[in-house]
Amino acid sequence: MNRRRFLASTTSTLAVASFAGCLDSLAGGDESTTTGPTYGSTDDDIVDTTNSDSGTDETEGPLAEEEQFDADHPVWVQNYDSTAHTLTLRIRRDGAEVHTTTVEAGPGFDEIVYNLEQLQPEGIVQYRVVAEVGSNQDSRAVQTNACFGDVNVSISDGEPTVGFEIC
Repeated sequence: MNRRRFLASTTSTLAVASFAGCLDSLAGGDESTTTGPTYGSTDDDIVDTTNSDSGTDETEGPLAEEEQFDADHPVWVQNYDSTAHTLTLRIRRDGAEVHTTTVEAGPGFDEIVYNLEQLQPEGIVQYRVVAEVGSNQDSRAVQTNACFGDVNVSISDGEPTVGFEIC
């Protein structure tokens, strides 16, 4: 019986040792392969591996769209109510009103009523778009960079809601 116990423990030990060796080789633990130094990626590494030469003039690198000037931001107004509403749209910069328009939005109204590029900003600036229907009001800050898209003002149950597309 001692012989059987000896053979069983020896076989188990050899099986575990060889299995562990297999796992080491699966994990890339081959000691005969030498590797170079390990280093963290830099911004240059990220740009080189994530941006291809697509022929565009876009800024490359992390946060590129947030840093790229783009004033083209149409302001869409949609009225989802079955009644008409008078919408007052105010655009402010640094607390000062730079544009005001009033729109008669009938049921199903869905049109572009303004574009922030009409304000002719010379770089990335922040505007506050304020929408008012009667005594109801909503507003959002929008920047003139490539990350922001269209500004959407929707009217539902007499309440304006300002939103925007963002990257």
